[in-house]
Amino acid sequence: MRSIVSLLLFTALTSARAPLSHRLHEAPVEIPNDVSAAKDEAAAPLNSNTIKAESTNSTWNNVTVCNGHAELCSRKYSNVTMVGAHNSPFVVHNNLASNQHFKVTQQLDDGIRFIQAQIQFPVKDDGTGPHFCHTSCALLDAGPITQWLSEVRQWVDSHPQDFITILLGNGNYSDPSMYAPYIESTGIVQYAFVPPAHPAPTTGSMPLDDWPTLGEMLSDNKRVLMMLDYKANQTKYPWLIDEFAYLWETPFDPTVDEVPVTETLPCNVQRPPGLASSTAQKTLFLMNHNVNLAVSLLGETIMVPAVALLNQTNAATGINSLGAAADVCIETWGRPPLVLNVDYYDRGSPPGSVFEVAARLNGVTYNNTCCGKTLAPVESGAMRNRASLFKATMIALIVKAMWLL
Repeated sequence: MRSIVSLLLFTALTSARAPLSHRLHEAPVEIPNDVSAAKDEAAAPLNSNTIKAESTNSTWNNVTVCNGHAELCSRKYSNVTMVGAHNSPFVVHNNLASNQHFKVTQQLDDGIRFIQAQIQFPVKDDGTGPHFCHTSCALLDAGPITQWLSEVRQWVDSHPQDFITILLGNGNYSDPSMYAPYIESTGIVQYAFVPPAHPAPTTGSMPLDDWPTLGEMLSDNKRVLMMLDYKANQTKYPWLIDEFAYLWETPFDPTVDEVPVTETLPCNVQRPPGLASSTAQKTLFLMNHNVNLAVSLLGETIMVPAVALLNQTNAATGINSLGAAADVCIETWGRPPLVLNVDYYDRGSPPGSVFEVAARLNGVTYNNTCCGKTLAPVESGAMRNRASLFKATMIALIVKAMWLL
């Protein structure tokens, strides 16, 4: 029986067939009433046809290009869309829990401007402090946070005209004092932008128009925005801001069986829970966009990327493509997401299509230079080619099927 299930799963994912966009039609998206009402009071949608240049300042201490485009220097941070590397450090060869193909320096070279990772403490203290781990350090341990953050800081050192955002996941829900000394030791805090102080930051406490432009921040040598998802203390560590005081997220880690095949997923608020639509409409947001398999390994149920679907998931067009999902967000909220958070950003149709989507939302030209051209894929990093990625998905599917029998 198990062999039959495995064969069926294999056939389902490998059979030659037209892309989803050729076989299925996209259903219309209904906009919630309270969101529609909020739109009436808001500014025009900031899509590719109505991009606003908020500043005419062109003397940002010789900063003439921002994140690869001169047009972005005059845009407020809140009016720029960037591609994010979901679980950026999780680049481990032949590990199902990996989420990226290239290490962080290559990610940034390729155009990633949002990097996210989850902090955990190893079961055995080896003196290296907190690590980046996927669910648990026994499952995937990407090493000390100081190593990854030092690599990021070195990249930032040599890129004075680029602004990046780092989101740290507090996997242990620890007090930030447990992390701060290690973060500070890497030297990256010198570049951190600190938003204006608020007595008690809550979601929406910083209006979209209050954000500075990229040119202004880069001119001040502030090239990084650092966030912590839970238990941030901005009074003590103003450079490590509370994610959900400034940003909300759409649902993350949908599984294959949760993704409809006849329409693109809606652009709903998941975190923080209970956020009023009227507040969400006026706040920065991150669009999580990936499709996963739920697999039980080492006593843990984890979400692993459905790599056989990546070319469509990361595509610019088609049902449940990145481009279609971004358009649903624009329809729903009147503006594009701040972040397009994806797995294996170098996969798509064609490779680099995730950056094509961001360029369209920003109203700039896509140069089609992705991906992995400045460095070879890491020898000790993620699965290095399509065959191995496909093999890993098959293994995950078979494991899942056998577990359910």
